[in-house]
Amino acid sequence: MSCLPQSVPAHLSKANPLFWTPVADNFDWANLDLSKSYAISGTAFIDLANPYGPMGNPFAVVIGAGTKDMTKKQCVRIAQFTRTPETVFIRAWHATSQGRYEMALTVLTPTGKELGACAHGFTGAVQTLLKRGQLTLGAQIAVRTTLSTSARVLVSTKGVISLEFEPQEPRSLYVESKTLKNIFTVAVVAESAELPVRSVGSPKLIIELSPEQFEIVRQSLNRLDYDKLLAFEDQEHINGIHLFCRDQRSKLPSKAMQVNAFLGRDFVVDLATGISAAAQLSSDENVATGTQVNITQYTGKGPTAILQLTKQAQTVRVGGSAVLFNYQPVL
Repeated sequence: MSCLPQSVPAHLSKANPLFWTPVADNFDWANLDLSKSYAISGTAFIDLANPYGPMGNPFAVVIGAGTKDMTKKQCVRIAQFTRTPETVFIRAWHATSQGRYEMALTVLTPTGKELGACAHGFTGAVQTLLKRGQLTLGAQIAVRTTLSTSARVLVSTKGVISLEFEPQEPRSLYVESKTLKNIFTVAVVAESAELPVRSVGSPKLIIELSPEQFEIVRQSLNRLDYDKLLAFEDQEHINGIHLFCRDQRSKLPSKAMQVNAFLGRDFVVDLATGISAAAQLSSDENVATGTQVNITQYTGKGPTAILQLTKQAQTVRVGGSAVLFNYQPVL
């Protein structure tokens, strides 16, 4: 496969086409010389039937001997180089027992902001170790970030990667309707209101829309005011706004959008965010424990990712698949 994947935005492929051009399908990732450090490109939450199609969210994984000792300045420089929403640095990895592993990560956005938890970045890190033969099918991985956020990752015998996050105590935020209208340029809520902020490691303001409202907002995302969103996130200590709507028959969440200025101007509308969907699902009264929900994520251009979520008694499980494309040395 030599063509650029459709899921990679144009600004990424133009800036570094080699990094995003897939290597041969039979490329042996286990042969990478880890005495050096590499940035590996890929996409998570893809459509397995069409892994090079429009579904998925790009990530970069940095792995190699020098990665554990990289300074914050070096990591920020690499995150700026990859320009992906989440660049994940594998600081440490080891087996604890048969089929069980521990992994320590640092996650940075293109602006250099450090994240406590992410879904497609974690998925990319696990997929990288799977491709290298350092993890086995059926593995269970305890993940911890340098911000002390933890998650549990399960790899099915078919290679599907599921992440389990523990919901944190929700809080509410009083938001004036005009503040949101100034950000989105269209009415998002009819009146000023107390809205929930939920988190499984990354706090999100959660807004439920009707299917009709969802479509109006989706078609207006290209007019979103980045600077007002950035100021709002900074003032209210949140990492994005999660908008969703329900299937009118089942009443289950079915569509979602995520806007986050901390990801940088090129990624203000995220292509896939399992973290946001998991946070929303964690206290959704319409979703019973044990229920699996499939949520399609959207940008202004249309559907961009498929998220599989399961609400459990103490955790929310986010599942999906990933593919690796190419690599470049960074140290």
